[in-house]
Amino acid sequence: MIQLGKWIRLLRGWNVAQMIMVGSVDKTRLYLPMVFIRQWPDWKAGKLWYRTRHDRRTDAMLRALAAEYESAGIQVIDAARFIPQSMADAGPMTRRQPSAGQLTDIAFAKPIVHRLGELDVGQCIAVKDNEVLAVEAIEGTDALIQRAGMLCKSGGWTLVKMAKPTQDLRLDLPTVGLQTIEKLRQAGAGCLAVETGKVILLDKQNLLAQADRAGIAVVGIS
Repeated sequence: MIQLGKWIRLLRGWNVAQMIMVGSVDKTRLYLPMVFIRQWPDWKAGKLWYRTRHDRRTDAMLRALAAEYESAGIQVIDAARFIPQSMADAGPMTRRQPSAGQLTDIAFAKPIVHRLGELDVGQCIAVKDNEVLAVEAIEGTDALIQRAGMLCKSGGWTLVKMAKPTQDLRLDLPTVGLQTIEKLRQAGAGCLAVETGKVILLDKQNLLAQADRAGIAVVGIS
């Protein structure tokens, strides 16, 4: 976004038919000291930053970015319809089954994640024994996982990740990948619950196999 005008010119020049972008954006870089000197924005990015000065939560900024692309004739569309094989399915997706306690924790966490999504705070939380261990905000999922592992030394906790209730499916679909599973293993997690049809599983087959090897149940929830 720092050189937004350059990106728009590149996309126009490539004549892109379809391009799917997934993964995290390190939003904390926006709050480095002297950020506008470290990463000097071009004119378009500077204007967008100014327009979002009253609300710089993720959804507000991404919608403003999408509007900027569309004003330049670049259509932004829902990526999920092109990769149904990579979306979360309903129920357990690993051979490893969630325990009764983990299922209880999932049911406990769902309305909390839903509410956090309504407020555009984050897309996931870590829970164990009907207690919230950690909540995702600007730091992202990996940092949340690390923090939950530090706070729950006994392990076996559950990460619940869902799309926001008013999620613009063109923008910021929740995503987990092989790195997510490795981070969960290192942090002692026992279960990953993700929303069906709205969370992307990168390299899905290998991800589920890696989760099984790590003893982590992966469950699709509605």
